[in-house]
Amino acid sequence: MSSIKESSKAGCETGTNRCCLSICSVCLMVIVYIVCGAIAFFFIESHHKVEQPISKPNQEDLDLDSLRNSTVQRLWTLTLELNVFYESNWTQVAELELQKFQDEIMKYVFVSEYYGNHRKLNTCDDSFSSFPATILYCLTLITTIGYGAVSPRSLPGRILTVFYACVGIPLTLCYLATVGDFFSRVTRRGYSKLMRKGSSGIPIPLSLTLLFLYLCGGALVFWWLEGWPFVDAIFFCFASLATIGFGGMLDPHSKSISLIASSVYILLGMALISTVFNLVQDEILRTRTGRVGYHRPIS
Repeated sequence: MSSIKESSKAGCETGTNRCCLSICSVCLMVIVYIVCGAIAFFFIESHHKVEQPISKPNQEDLDLDSLRNSTVQRLWTLTLELNVFYESNWTQVAELELQKFQDEIMKYVFVSEYYGNHRKLNTCDDSFSSFPATILYCLTLITTIGYGAVSPRSLPGRILTVFYACVGIPLTLCYLATVGDFFSRVTRRGYSKLMRKGSSGIPIPLSLTLLFLYLCGGALVFWWLEGWPFVDAIFFCFASLATIGFGGMLDPHSKSISLIASSVYILLGMALISTVFNLVQDEILRTRTGRVGYHRPIS
């Protein structure tokens, strides 16, 4: 009898060690993949220069002072040439001059706006000049968050993005499935020992509370690092963990510590979400099947 118990215990320990090894392997693969991708994007995009020339509009066309003065001078000339006692004649010609002035103003606004956008498109993008920002880009790419604040401008960078995502997204799904399953079983076992029960599921409210605490903890971190309002920090953390990725709040030129903290927070947070999903799923199945000790065995 004792030999059976010892063999069962040895088999359990072997399965646990094998599972831990697989977890470490997957985590290491994800980290190496992100770092290698960051090095590639950093090398490609930091050396990319846009060669299109900037066509600057004629400065005389943008001089509003001279345009206004010339319009006033033409109105004064019309006043001298025409009989001001004939209101209809003077008004008709004056409206034509003012219409010309209005058209020139609209032209000025259009040219200024176009030139500003054209200048933005042709300046060198330095979003990849920071290695932590490049790491964050790779992480948001393979997790399908996609903030949008950073995107490659070069053709090799865009091609690399496609192939990098095609490999990275399945790898991330494997990471989430493996890590989430492992930590859900570890959490369930620790909860059973804490509650002194043979085998018990974790209540759904407790699992959701754990996720909410992680959300608030991340908000406190970014509130301290970036000085954001707490509500904005909550919004950023929720959009990141839910892979909504509205973006725009964390600038790629932010402090390196903020970019690194964001990368670590996302990587751990998505694993926590996978864990919570597994716990909630197991609790629902345990409730429906009526099996008090329902859980998947460690293999």
